[in-house]
Amino acid sequence: DLYLKSHPSINDSLYDGLRKENTAFVFLEGKSYVFPKVDVLISYESTLAYEYESIGTKVLFYDDINLYEIREIIANVLEL
Repeated sequence: DLYLKSHPSINDSLYDGLRKENTAFVFLEGKSYVFPKVDVLISYESTLAYEYESIGTKVLFYDDINLYEIREIIANVLEL
């Protein structure tokens, strides 16, 4: 499964376009403190990313990532 967690300081409505375009992910809304166990985290440099990294989760840091290439990127990171 692919999860998208909104930034707590950004209104969820800013993700509406992305949510309508693509239903291939589970959207974790707002100030939710749900942090699922994942195999790979794709994130900009953030406290959340470093927390995941500290527990042994593979973290892929990005500046700009193409949503439609995520499966290929993850497969490469996991060496599938």
